[in-house]
Amino acid sequence: FFFFHLLDFVTFVCFVFIMDQSNSISYSCIAYGTVVLAEGYEFFGPYTVIARKILGKISLQDSKRTFEIKEDDGYKYHVYIDTSGLICLCRAGNQVATRICFQFLIEICSKFKGTYEQEYRMGTELSFNDRFTRVLKDRMTFYSTNPGADALSKIEHEIDEVTHAAKETIETALLRGEKLETLTPKMDDLAVMTGKFRGSAMTVKHKMWWKNAKVWVLMFFVLGVVVAIIVIVLLLALKLGIA
Repeated sequence: FFFFHLLDFVTFVCFVFIMDQSNSISYSCIAYGTVVLAEGYEFFGPYTVIARKILGKISLQDSKRTFEIKEDDGYKYHVYIDTSGLICLCRAGNQVATRICFQFLIEICSKFKGTYEQEYRMGTELSFNDRFTRVLKDRMTFYSTNPGADALSKIEHEIDEVTHAAKETIETALLRGEKLETLTPKMDDLAVMTGKFRGSAMTVKHKMWWKNAKVWVLMFFVLGVVVAIIVIVLLLALKLGIA
């Protein structure tokens, strides 16, 4: 009787743990073809088997794929296929933004390829686990918990901070007795500066466009000259041959 209660308790704890994975990257692996070279997870689960099934469906012609598996509802499997043949896969809860998952996959692929480029093609099942599992776990934790992992969220946070600072500046000015009319010239100056910045950006953009256009014209001109020379040489050779 005690054993069954203990089993129920363990099952409940495991269930709670799995539910907590819904907002994190809970599994990842790096494979070459269908051979899993290294994998990382905090809690063993059926996703290790699901991942291997997915690897069998991957085409090297793809670059990014996302799978939803009925047996693992609430989670997605994201796959990044590198041009070298390496395949990086991760399992993440639906709450985790897809862009974060692919940022994670691209990073671990780059790290693995840069470190083991000369030997991974000869690797066997989990032969790199002792060397790369810790890296996978560390980066999974970072991308699951660190706000700085998401570049877009970071920019949004910085914008919020600037907006908040501007609001505080206006409130402070009002508390000191300054009138809104005194802030208007400052806002106008800011608008003028913004307009100048936008104009400068457009000018630079146009200059870059003309620069690229000139490069293409020059390339076509050189190519035309080379083709003309080849045609002239062939014509002279034919003429001399006939003569």
